[in-house]
Amino acid sequence: LAQPRGRLIRALLDPETPTPEAFLAGARERVDRGESAEIYDITAWSLPLLFNLEAFGTTDGRALPVERLTAPAAPPDVGVRDRAPYAYLLDGRDAGSVAALYHLTARGHRAGMTLKPTRIGGQEVPSGTVVVRVGANGEEVHEVVRELAERYRLRVRSVASGLGDEGFVSLGSGEVAAVRQPTIGILAEDPIFGYSFGWAWHALDRQYEIPSTPLRTRSVADRSLSRFDVLVIPSAPGGALRRVLGSDGVDRIRRWVRDGGTLVTIGGATDFAIDSAGLGLIALRSWYDTEEGEEAQRFDVPGTILRGELDAGYWLSAGYERTAFPVLVNGSRIYLEPEAPPESGRRVVGRFTTTYSLKISGHAWEESLDRLGGAVFLYEERVGAGRVIAFAEDPNFRGYWRGADRLFLNAVVVGPSAP
Repeated sequence: LAQPRGRLIRALLDPETPTPEAFLAGARERVDRGESAEIYDITAWSLPLLFNLEAFGTTDGRALPVERLTAPAAPPDVGVRDRAPYAYLLDGRDAGSVAALYHLTARGHRAGMTLKPTRIGGQEVPSGTVVVRVGANGEEVHEVVRELAERYRLRVRSVASGLGDEGFVSLGSGEVAAVRQPTIGILAEDPIFGYSFGWAWHALDRQYEIPSTPLRTRSVADRSLSRFDVLVIPSAPGGALRRVLGSDGVDRIRRWVRDGGTLVTIGGATDFAIDSAGLGLIALRSWYDTEEGEEAQRFDVPGTILRGELDAGYWLSAGYERTAFPVLVNGSRIYLEPEAPPESGRRVVGRFTTTYSLKISGHAWEESLDRLGGAVFLYEERVGAGRVIAFAEDPNFRGYWRGADRLFLNAVVVGPSAP
């Protein structure tokens, strides 16, 4: 920080930029009067947190053994170094591996993904690692893997055997899920929140080069969804969705899910999946429908980073090595797990912590912090032959909550093939 750009570095990397108390006092007065708090949509900004990276700071001023970079620094060991006798393993810790998985299947190659971490030949294989068996594919697979590894800057390991070390699963076990190419649709236009649509489309089409088809919400009632494996509903008001889709559109989506479709709902669209007047497909509950929350005042969380916890043993969180997960919260949604007894078809994949301090960075009113502890931010429920994956927050928010990329890609690309 002892340099001319020290302030810029702090603005990018500091975990917390406190909001002035005088401003917050005035904002609270406005909130209590039922007015806007006049707080913009983020109060938390820290690149390590947004990218879900561990970062450390020190006040030690001693000089470090460093040298100036004169060219972009490439990650170590990127690409294919050796021709694989048995299989290529694309490092599951990188979200780009899911994009490579999509393109492998789109070109007709067979590939899978490890659902849990394992160890092969004394080396760790993270969950979410893409497995491309040479014997299951044609000769051209070697060049395709090389091309995709360079395109997405992936670390690739070549292995001569799929046998797991003692106590670890092998690559031929059921813990490696075969993945097929999904066909993806995204609802668009009124009443879909345009930014939410744009963020989801950008993440797929631009960031990871995965094609998707925008579908006009008004056209759903009159067209078949059978060619789609995945339907993403970006954030939208549930009541407005019901009106624009109409009863025929709502019924068509409901039947499509029960027949095997994977529905991914984002933000406000999750209310639509819960509400019996909407899709009524999942048993997730809104806190505002409880006795405590029925008459409660709503408080928006203005772009605050809260401490979440992932179910690290589940396919939807594959690729994450730590259960701790920073969640960018923007809005007043609070979801609770189902009251009914646990079922194998229902899974809370991510919830806000009750063990540690909830707020990591930014501002949140005390009422919000009291209510959100233990609430659900990522949930999956099997419905007939299909499933619904519900995000309480927008994992693609503004294109800079990059630490959530892997969760969104898992839902969209792996969801239709997941166990």
